[in-house]
Amino acid sequence: MTQRIFDPHVHFFAYAQGDYHWLKRDSAPFWPRKRCIRQDFDISDLTLSPDFILAGVTHIEAGFDNLHPERELHWLQSTGFDGSAVAFAQIDLPPQQFIHALSTLQHPLLRGIRDI
Repeated sequence: MTQRIFDPHVHFFAYAQGDYHWLKRDSAPFWPRKRCIRQDFDISDLTLSPDFILAGVTHIEAGFDNLHPERELHWLQSTGFDGSAVAFAQIDLPPQQFIHALSTLQHPLLRGIRDI
């Protein structure tokens, strides 16, 4: 019997297209195996045992472009991704700037924001 699963927290990367300053060799955090994720990842890289069926995922932003976070949403869509996404938005902006930031994130994949 197969079981449907939903992964609520995955990070896809377009390493060559995004900023990902935190993934650079000389930037914090200095994790010993950070080099292992310094590459592209998308939904085709998710693999499951035959006992499971992937019902869906939520992509959580990981620094693709914090100055223009809408770029990550457009990139995701260009890969054929049709799940849900959480994008970056700086939550401590003055109210009018925050409203503007949210307006730039209007996208069919968007389900939430985070500021890390």
